[in-house]
Amino acid sequence: MLPFPAGGAMAAPRPLSPAPPKDDHFSGAMDDVFHPYEGERREWEGPEARIEADEATAAPITDEEAEWLMKRLGSGRLSAAGHALAERLKAQVPDANARLKPLIDAA
Repeated sequence: MLPFPAGGAMAAPRPLSPAPPKDDHFSGAMDDVFHPYEGERREWEGPEARIEADEATAAPITDEEAEWLMKRLGSGRLSAAGHALAERLKAQVPDANARLKPLIDAA
């Protein structure tokens, strides 16, 4: 017996069965392998946007507030956090008056 019909006439091919549904756990795991920080980035999209919006609408730091903050840091060597605060004050209070400028520049 031949494995195909005699005379060259072939039966119509059977239709393929539909593909199994995509397993979200598997595709999620593969995404984590190829893009390990994508989930964390997506997780922070909403909160980060709210934080940025809040910062944009916040009142600017006044000279008095900046001076108060700098005096609370002390007159000695500043910590890394103190330096970060001083840099932020420099960026946010560019028009600092003469009494604040030495405090910020000393940091």
